[in-house]
Amino acid sequence: MKKTSFIFATLLTALLIFSLLPIANYVADETRVLHNDYETKYAKFHPNRIFLRVKYLLDNKHKYDTLVFGSSRGEFIDTDKISPKAYNMFHGFGTLSTYLQSLKVALNQGVKVKNVWLGINDFEIWKDHTDALHQLTFKDGLFGNTALYMRWLFRNSPHTVEILKNNLPLVQSDFITNPTTQRILRSRIQEKNLPKRKAMYAAMLGHTEQYKIDASIEDIKEIKRLCTKHNIALTVFFYPSYYLTYLRYDQTKINLFKKKLASVTEFHDFYLLNKTAYDQTKWFDSSHFATSIGDYIIKSIQKNNHLVTQRNVDTHIEKSKSLLLKSTTYPHSHIYIVHSTLDFSSFPTLFNLYDDETKYKKNNHFTMQKKEDGFHINVHGNDPWILPDNIHTKTKASVLEVSMITDKKGAFRLYLKKNRKENYSEGRTYVVRLKKGLNNFNLIVPSNYLNNDLRIDFISQTGKYIIKKLRIRELIEENNQ
Repeated sequence: MKKTSFIFATLLTALLIFSLLPIANYVADETRVLHNDYETKYAKFHPNRIFLRVKYLLDNKHKYDTLVFGSSRGEFIDTDKISPKAYNMFHGFGTLSTYLQSLKVALNQGVKVKNVWLGINDFEIWKDHTDALHQLTFKDGLFGNTALYMRWLFRNSPHTVEILKNNLPLVQSDFITNPTTQRILRSRIQEKNLPKRKAMYAAMLGHTEQYKIDASIEDIKEIKRLCTKHNIALTVFFYPSYYLTYLRYDQTKINLFKKKLASVTEFHDFYLLNKTAYDQTKWFDSSHFATSIGDYIIKSIQKNNHLVTQRNVDTHIEKSKSLLLKSTTYPHSHIYIVHSTLDFSSFPTLFNLYDDETKYKKNNHFTMQKKEDGFHINVHGNDPWILPDNIHTKTKASVLEVSMITDKKGAFRLYLKKNRKENYSEGRTYVVRLKKGLNNFNLIVPSNYLNNDLRIDFISQTGKYIIKKLRIRELIEENNQ
């Protein structure tokens, strides 16, 4: 009898909690979706922009005729300069698949669209097009969004508890009703302070080497088909990239995507390693450009200054390739990673571990044996290091090319000195995190570190490794080669 009572009490308690959960989530409504709330939000949390902007558009079908799709970088595109009837549909980590879904719904629901602008990101070709973000898009049909509403009602979110426990107030917000004007005004003020910021790092955004170029091309084909069917003018453009982020990505893959894209539609390309990419005063961070760059994008599109078509795409790609190895433009005040596909073979070699005549010092924390596939290393101490001997260069920067196979995760570390008399210290190092397996990367290194006895601690753990390449090249300026 006691066991039956216990089971009944447990089931009753579970049922009570289960019934209270949707009530609590509805009252709190962190994302403002359940209340169809376009005008308020919690100060600490963002509303679900990808869903609510489509819903707002459907509730205001005759207010806009120009849709500007993009990722969070699109936040700094002043759509008022495109058209007074333009609506900024940007949302974090936006891809062509989410733009396509939103456009389909808008057209199916009778929104009269005359113009579509599509901002394309570098992460477009590797980001999962069916991930959790895509699942949050507004769906078409009578019961299309039922699953989403149920998800928000029955999810176990700590934010719901925080909102109800602390009685967090809602604040007025133009995130949905006017996603451009106020935010653009604020960003123009913020832009004036950009030169005061600290150094930035590449925005990798969960980057993988698993590419989905063909899936992206299929999405753009469908968008183009819809625009043609509904007599919509389509404008496609690539967002610019900060140089540290640009140099980390495999540009051969991005150029392949551009080549295929040009066979589907013309586009405006701002994704170049040019003055804009290097100008730190024009970037809020290593992913988001300043509003003045957004203004430049709009003006250039309107004048077709960066238009790429099927006829000129090959020439355009060759030009972008030439900018990649224009060493005079590479910043030389700090160390940073560039992608291993960059070919520096035209630059002279300062140090090559695989060359029998190369001189270097090493400690006794490891042994090494030269074989056809590289140096087989057996590390038995905690700090194995190699010190290139008698290196001196007058160039501003050099490139350290590395390829090594590891059987576990670890760290590749450079110990740096401002002068030769200075001692090595943990406070002056540069670290690259190594994954298990093959690691290929290039490091741009200011040459003063090379001249002051650069120490290379190639692994942080004991074990067996293979160094396939460890080479340093001088980045000679073009007119001195």
